[in-house]
Amino acid sequence: MVAGAALLLAVAWVLEESPIADWVAAPLLTADSAGAADALVVFGAGLVGPCELNISGLRRAALATTLWAEGRAPIVVFT
Repeated sequence: MVAGAALLLAVAWVLEESPIADWVAAPLLTADSAGAADALVVFGAGLVGPCELNISGLRRAALATTLWAEGRAPIVVFT
């Protein structure tokens, strides 16, 4: 029981603190289009502290900010 809980915590820690989740999802991504969108949707990636995004969340927020600044969409929605 304790070993299972420890394994679960270790897996959660690795997913939160490393880009492994992004590597797993990479084959699902499609090429970016140069067109405009109605909105950008940024999916949550977890926190490592109070109001502190993990590395995946930071990357997603930074990309959304860049795309918004380029005028690709007028609205950014964070989940």
